[in-house]
Amino acid sequence: MHDTPMLRGIQRLSDAWLAAAADPSRRLLVWRLPANASRLLAAFFEMQRHDQGRDTPDYFLRLDTPYELGFRYSRQIKQTLLERYLGSQDELRGQGITLGWRGPHAEHLDSAAGVVQVLDSFAEHHGSHLRLLAAVLEPERMVPGDGFEHWVDAALAASPGDRLRLVLVDTEEDPRWQPLLERHASVAARIDAPVDMFAIARDTASQSGGTGPEVLYRQLLADLMLLLERGSPQQVVGRAERALGLAQRHGWQEQASVVQMMVAGAWLKAGDHGQAITAYRQARSAADAARNAGNAAAPELVMQSWFGEAGCWLTAKNPERAAQTYLQASTSAASIPHPMFQLEGQRMAGYCLLQHGKREEARTQLLEAIRIAKPLSTQDRKATTLPQALWDLLQLQDLRRAEKIQLTATAYLEQTPPPSLAQRPPACSWMSSMPSCTRAWNRPSTAPSRNANGWCRAATSSSARSSRWGVSSSTRTGTACPPLNTRLTTRFRSGANRRPCSRCPIPARCWPVPTLPTSHRLRPPLELLPHEYPHSGHDRRRAAGHGHRGVARRGIPRRSQSLPARSAARAVSNTGVLP
Repeated sequence: MHDTPMLRGIQRLSDAWLAAAADPSRRLLVWRLPANASRLLAAFFEMQRHDQGRDTPDYFLRLDTPYELGFRYSRQIKQTLLERYLGSQDELRGQGITLGWRGPHAEHLDSAAGVVQVLDSFAEHHGSHLRLLAAVLEPERMVPGDGFEHWVDAALAASPGDRLRLVLVDTEEDPRWQPLLERHASVAARIDAPVDMFAIARDTASQSGGTGPEVLYRQLLADLMLLLERGSPQQVVGRAERALGLAQRHGWQEQASVVQMMVAGAWLKAGDHGQAITAYRQARSAADAARNAGNAAAPELVMQSWFGEAGCWLTAKNPERAAQTYLQASTSAASIPHPMFQLEGQRMAGYCLLQHGKREEARTQLLEAIRIAKPLSTQDRKATTLPQALWDLLQLQDLRRAEKIQLTATAYLEQTPPPSLAQRPPACSWMSSMPSCTRAWNRPSTAPSRNANGWCRAATSSSARSSRWGVSSSTRTGTACPPLNTRLTTRFRSGANRRPCSRCPIPARCWPVPTLPTSHRLRPPLELLPHEYPHSGHDRRRAAGHGHRGVARRGIPRRSQSLPARSAARAVSNTGVLP
C-alpha cells in the first residue's frame, strides 16, 4: 500500500493501541485524541474490519446505540450484536469461520452485566480468530447526567473476561471520561497518540504532486486551517490575502467566499464582531458572483454567510438584528431549497425575538418553523431542530407547564427500574400466615378452563393498572412498614357479600414467587418503567359464561359461581398474571 501522511497517522494509532492492549489487567481503554482526529480514528476502526488493511489481531465492534436508560441500552446492544451476527453469516462462512454462536438468551438480563456476559460468550466462541474483542461504545446521543458512567461502572463490576475490552473515546478538549479513569485506575488506561491533523493536511497538500496554481492554493488553504487553530487573526488575514489574490486571478469566486468565511471565523474567535460581520458580507458578495456565473455550490455558500452573520449579531448581544438576519438566512435556504436550514432560520429568528421581548412576533416565527416541518417525512424531521422549536413554543405559551415537564423528565432519568423476577429473593415464611383468600391464586381455578383467559381483562383505572403490574401506588407515612414495591394484596370480608375490606402490605424484602396455575403465565419481568408497560385494560373480548367482562367489568365470575372461584379471580387480577 502506498505510503501517505494519512496512512502514517493510522499506523501511529495502531501502535498506540497495541501498546495499551498488551497489559492483560486492563478492561477499560479510553482513546484521547484531538477533536479534529475523530475521522482518522474512525478510519482506523474501519480498516481493522478488512483483511487488506488490518494490522492488529483484534476485532473492533463499534456500537453507536443511543443511551437513554441503562436497561433499554443493554437490550438494544444485545439485539444489535445478534442482528449483525445473523446478517454477516454468509461473509463469515466465506472466510472459513465456524458459526454456531448461541447469541443472547434468557439468562442474559437487560443490564450491564448481561451485556458483558454476551460479549464474553462471543469472544470465547470465536477466540480462535481474534485475540481481543474491543467493544467501542460511542452512543450517538446521551441524555444529560451521569447515567452512562454508572452503566460503565456496572459493566466493570461484572468482571469482563480476559478477551474483552470496553473502549471509550473522548477528546483533549473535552476529557469527559476522566472520572471513569480515576475511579477504575487499576483496570483502566488512557490511549494517547501523537496525531497532528494539521500537519497531516499540510503534508498531504505538499505531496499531492504537480505544479500550477491549484497546488499552490491547496497549500495556502492548509496553512490557513493551521493558523485558524493556532495563530492570530492578523496571521490568518496575511495568509488569506495570498489565497484571495490567487482565487481572483483565476476566477475562483466560490473559493474566495470560502477564504473570507475562514477570515470571519478568525475574527469571531478573537471577539471582534465588527470585523467578522464585514468578512461574512464579503464572503456573500463573492458567493453571489459565483451564483451568477452558474456555480452549483454558490447558493449554499450564500446561505452559510447569512447564518454566520446572524450568529455574530447574536454573540454581539444584538438579538433584533440577529432575528432579521436569520430570516434572511431562512429565505436563502428556501431558495435552494433546503427545509432543514429553512426551519432552523425561522426557529432562531423566533428565539432572538423572544430574547428581545417581542413575544407575539416570536410566536409567529416559531409557528412558521412548525409549518415548514409538516410536509417532511418522519425520518427527515429527526434531522431538524423541530423538537427544540416545539420546546421554545411551549416555554413561550406556558412556562409553568414547561418547567413541570423539565422536572418530570429529570426525575424520569434518575429513577431505577425494579429488579427482575430472577433477581428477587424467594417468598418468605410470612406468606404462610396470610389469610387463605390472599393466597387464592396459588390454587387451581374452579372455573372451566375455557374461561381462564377472561379473568384479568379489566382494571382500566390507574390504580387497578398499577395493581396488575405489581407496582405500589402509594405508601402510608408514619407507620413501621417498609416502603412498598409491590401492589397491596386484597382481603375479602366473610359472608355472602365478599368485597374487599382492607389491604395487606407486602414488604419490599419479601418479593413473592407464586406457584401459578398452568392456564396462566407471569407477566414480563418488571424491568420496564410504568409508562412502558403494555396493558390489556381495554381488551373487550367476552369471558364466556361470565357475562360482558364479568361482574363490575372485572372478569370475575357471577355470584352463581362458587365463592372460591370469585376469590381466586379477584386475587389473580391483583397479582399481575396474564391470561
